[in-house]
Amino acid sequence: ILVEVEGRDSGGRTIQTQQSYKAGKNAIYFVIEPKKGFYLEKETIEIESNRLTINDTAAQGASSYEVFTLADTPAKTLTKIGYNYRGYWGWIPPLDVQLKDVPNGKSVARGEIKHGKDGIGTTRLSPLPQGAYRIILKSRDQWGTEVEQRKIFVVAKNIEEAVPVNATSVTLVEKNEYKIGDVARFVIGSGLTSGLYHLELWAGKHFLRHQLIEGNQPVRLIEIPVTKEMKGGFTLRWFGVKEFDVYYGQATISVPWKEKKLNVFLEPFNK
Repeated sequence: ILVEVEGRDSGGRTIQTQQSYKAGKNAIYFVIEPKKGFYLEKETIEIESNRLTINDTAAQGASSYEVFTLADTPAKTLTKIGYNYRGYWGWIPPLDVQLKDVPNGKSVARGEIKHGKDGIGTTRLSPLPQGAYRIILKSRDQWGTEVEQRKIFVVAKNIEEAVPVNATSVTLVEKNEYKIGDVARFVIGSGLTSGLYHLELWAGKHFLRHQLIEGNQPVRLIEIPVTKEMKGGFTLRWFGVKEFDVYYGQATISVPWKEKKLNVFLEPFNK
């Protein structure tokens, strides 16, 4: 909404001002951000949520949460969810979009969240078995209207067992940043394939290596050692083919040059 005000001062001069405001059905909303791209079975699951007003300012208050498994439904193709493969690697919708119509299964956790003056609240869940989960946050705005936000997260067990995620394309990175010597973990694959994938590693425009991923795990956990040639960042790409359909995904990971630091000092021009 844009509000404009116009008036005249005592001398007849026209004075104008304007201010824009957001308007919507609800006065608040949530931003839900899991601390990691996915979790391992024995880990405590930490999820941060930000309670915000419609004008993007912090909204102190309380909310409730409930965590569900997802119903065991077949994965839908990209075509069925509206993202056709056109012979090139396009944008892949996140799991929240791919699985938005999948019903909730069993409730596995619930509780309350307190959001401080900065609007941020943290949820800590006990370790969960591998699989896909949906956390649902609910709260009420100052007029009593209920607000709801959902987020899907994934738990993996090990590199030997398939991760039960019935999605068209899964590419999850455990962390966005690694250092040399770390082991980068990914959950990759498609619920519509047999589990045979070609994996490529790139450092910018430079091809590092190819790896054939074999097995009967359509969606699986893989581990990639972070080596010196990956410094500056690297990209993981994977694809698999079943019949005449191509399934693919990619992710870019930061490997910063932390030993190189730039210090900038400014001195006044006039002393």
